[in-house]
Amino acid sequence: MNVVDGIMPPVSKVLTKKIFTDFHNAVSILVSSSVQGQPAITDTAIGSIFTYRFTETIKTSLEKELNTKDYIPWLKVLKATSAKAFKDSKSYDIGNGITGKQKAVFEVFIDNE
Repeated sequence: MNVVDGIMPPVSKVLTKKIFTDFHNAVSILVSSSVQGQPAITDTAIGSIFTYRFTETIKTSLEKELNTKDYIPWLKVLKATSAKAFKDSKSYDIGNGITGKQKAVFEVFIDNE
């Protein structure tokens, strides 16, 4: 999983909250459910495993965060989604008996207007 260096220090929740809630900042998040060359897995029951896990994670996050704050912890949401989708992918055969290893990647871009 790739995150733009220097934008989101993992130990500073205060800084990441400031970046994402400052109305002068335009935040763009580019997400891919898998790295280049790795199949993105879909399931007939749930569709894309990444999208399924993202929806589940964002719903849980919104239920927790919006009770106390108007802030979505995007880094936390994307890391959790990526970990869950990767774990799920290992239970699928992507062909020829090969186990899935779907690793999501994302980049966060901040533009101060």
